[in-house]
Amino acid sequence: MAIIVAIFADHTRELHFLPKLKQSLASVPAGLAIAFVIFVAGYWGLHRTFFGAEGQQQQAGLATHSYNPEHPHGPQAAGGIGAPPTSGPAEHGGHGGPGGAADTTVLTPPEQTPANAAYEATMSTMHRPMMEGMRHPDPDVAFMLGMIPHHQGAIDMARVQLQYGADPQARAFAEHLIGEQEAEIDQMRQWLQQRGVESGSR
Repeated sequence: MAIIVAIFADHTRELHFLPKLKQSLASVPAGLAIAFVIFVAGYWGLHRTFFGAEGQQQQAGLATHSYNPEHPHGPQAAGGIGAPPTSGPAEHGGHGGPGGAADTTVLTPPEQTPANAAYEATMSTMHRPMMEGMRHPDPDVAFMLGMIPHHQGAIDMARVQLQYGADPQARAFAEHLIGEQEAEIDQMRQWLQQRGVESGSR
């Protein structure tokens, strides 16, 4: 189309533009060849950077992500947020191991005491009814239904403290908390009863 327009624009009809057009087009293949070489060299350079000369991904150099408990075996940066704790000098800011490499040995958690197990049981007992209560469509009722098991969980924790704890101040606080939380649970159940809402047996 452009050539047709150029022919009509040339009033002499002698096609004086053809030599210049041929001269301009002669440089196109060379330019394309140079661009192709640059592209291939850049791609291969990046490929070697990420995958190495053998074509295997260099995961150790790409471990920049924080620890994800759902994918614990993926590449992760040492000391990333949520990463498992490490032991040895690296844990305290040093550089243990040969060649200054950080020690990434995972510490095992301490053995659970009877008090620890009892505290955890109070949380597992509280969580399900609290979440169920907060799903109520009325936000006021949801608050009351969620707070009753929440208060009950605090009472259960206070009873664990009284069973295993020895500090006089902590024991006094636990006893006070039980009385306060039980009274508030009664008030919330009365509020729900006035509105015809079942608050559960606990």
